Amino acid sequence: RQRMGVRLATAEARELNREIRTYGEIVLDQSTVLNIAPKIDGWVKRLHVSAAGQSVQAGDPLYAIYSPALVQRQREYIELLQRRDQLLASMSNLVGQNARVAASLARERIRLREQFVYADVDRDVLDALDAKRRTVDIVTVRAPRAGFVTRLDVREGDYVTPATTLLSLADAAALWIDFELYPDQLAWVREGDPVELRAQNAGRTRVRG
Repeated sequence: RQRMGVRLATAEARELNREIRTYGEIVLDQSTVLNIAPKIDGWVKRLHVSAAGQSVQAGDPLYAIYSPALVQRQREYIELLQRRDQLLASMSNLVGQNARVAASLARERIRLREQFVYADVDRDVLDALDAKRRTVDIVTVRAPRAGFVTRLDVREGDYVTPATTLLSLADAAALWIDFELYPDQLAWVREGDPVELRAQNAGRTRVRG
C-alpha cells in the first residue's frame, strides 16, 4: 500500500470543490458608453473636464462653446419676443385675426425654444433671454447623465462640428471582469459560483459568478 500510495480514510458525505486562482481585467460595459458631440458648429472656449477618468454628475458643466449660428438664433428669438410684446400691447382683445396672429407667434416661440434645447442650451439660458432680451455669446453644455470620462478628444480653442466627438462618458455602475481560465479549469466553473476579487492595494470583495 505504501508503494502504491494508498491512503485510507473513513467514508463521509461532503461537497467536492476546488479553488481556482487566476487573474482578471476590469473592462467597461460598452453598451453604457455615451459619446458627447456638439449639436452646432462653434469653438470650444472652455473645458470643464480635464482628463480621462474624471467623474461627473448629471448636470455638471462639460464645456462652453461659442457658436455664431447659435447667437443668431438667439437674436431671432429676441426679435420674436419683441414683435409679440408689440402686438399684444396694440391689441385691445384677442379675437379673430388678432387671436390667430398671437397663436402663430406662440407656436414660433415654442419651435425656437425646442431648437435651443436640441442644441443643448440650458433652460436657464432661455429664461434669461425671456427676461433680459440679451444674447449669451458663450453657452455652457452640461452632462446629460452621471458617469466617468473614458475619452477626451478636444482642447480649448478647437473648432468643432456635430461630426466631432468631444468626449465619452461611461456608467461606472456596470463593469465586466474578464477572467483567464485554462481548458481543464472550465469544468469546475458553473454559473452562480461565488467569486472573491482582490484588487491591487485594495481589500477583498465577494460576488456571485
